[in-house]
Amino acid sequence: MVNISQMPANVDKVVFVVNIYQARQKNQHFGMIRNAFIRLVNMDTRSEICRFNLSESYNNMTGLVVGEIYRKNGEWKFNAIGQPVQEASDLNSIVNMYR
Repeated sequence: MVNISQMPANVDKVVFVVNIYQARQKNQHFGMIRNAFIRLVNMDTRSEICRFNLSESYNNMTGLVVGEIYRKNGEWKFNAIGQPVQEASDLNSIVNMYR
């Protein structure tokens, strides 16, 4: 859970990533999992911001950059991304996407 009201002032962006732990070693990917999804929910309103079905269009993918919240003009915004990645467990590859 992320409480944006308690986010330090020097943080302007938070990226949400989901991956299968040790996917390569286990020879697993999201296409093998039935009814898998990830969703972002505003806990104040209990409203779903976005949902990604991980079973259908993410065959052979082991990770997904779901989205990001970012600060713009002092206000938090959300951007849905839905970018599949081959290896999300390599955090450096995700970080390099944002440099």
